[in-house]
Amino acid sequence: MISVDNLDNESDKYEFVKDRPDIKQQILDLQTYLWGQDLSLNAAYLAWKYEQNPYLESSLIYAAMDSGKVVGMVGAYGAKWQVGIPPQSYICPCFGDAVIHPDHRNQGLFRKMMAFALDDLSKTDSKYVFDFSARPEIAIVLMMNGWRSPGFLQTAHRTAVQGKIFRWLRDILNLLHFPTSTARRLSGFMRGRSSDGSGQQGRTLYQLEKKGTRPHNNSNSQITVERSPRPRAMAKLVERIGDDGRIQHVKDESYFMWRFQNPLSRYHFVFWDDPQLEGYLALQTPYQTYGTKVSLNVVDWEAAIMQVLSGLFQAVI
Repeated sequence: MISVDNLDNESDKYEFVKDRPDIKQQILDLQTYLWGQDLSLNAAYLAWKYEQNPYLESSLIYAAMDSGKVVGMVGAYGAKWQVGIPPQSYICPCFGDAVIHPDHRNQGLFRKMMAFALDDLSKTDSKYVFDFSARPEIAIVLMMNGWRSPGFLQTAHRTAVQGKIFRWLRDILNLLHFPTSTARRLSGFMRGRSSDGSGQQGRTLYQLEKKGTRPHNNSNSQITVERSPRPRAMAKLVERIGDDGRIQHVKDESYFMWRFQNPLSRYHFVFWDDPQLEGYLALQTPYQTYGTKVSLNVVDWEAAIMQVLSGLFQAVI
């Protein structure tokens, strides 16, 4: 067992700094432990999330240094939240992308790094700070240091029949001690496609796209699958729907123009027109996939009436 005093003494060797141009490359190298091995893609993601963010004038990236080397990082990107009737909006920094080099973990570094970041944010006009990406072990540390939890989110899953069959087959092969490569080859045979994850991803999205525009049961409505959002129309729809006063992100035109430019993701948009936009559903899949599992994630979903809301989801299924 390591005492708290020992942790504090160990972390005293670190220097904490705010974002500096001369450490950007080191930050990108460190983030390969979180974002992936493609440095150019990581650089694009960093620029999108922090430098091109429409809510903060400057990027808020905090780094922990050891002998001139970046060994830890946490970012605070801008977001605009609203609550109440009539709604009151707040520009809030949101923590994310926390990563510590494996050689420096379990030494109390994360707590010190967060304290440094919060001290810096306390000097700004920010009234609230959020963290929506905290892993369970990080959430516990935050709660122990005075953070409050508004609740927990759970993800619902719908698995295709092929996926269920593959998982059943994989479990059987594991019991029989077949190598993983054999399971992958059989999976590719079962699905009639390459066992390469990126190939499956491309085919999944292609099947979605090739549906094109088609009429719904209502002859006046059209369901369209597109690669790009419609920021102005989507913002007008959200404004027309209104809200019930709960905490939610402000979805205006600038939000839609920025939100779906994330270079680590690919997006498809399912629109319901009748004749104006009556609903949309945004689907996301990671830009990089590994193995054979391909998923489409619903990341935004709005409609003027329940019939359109359910109709969009049924169309995707």
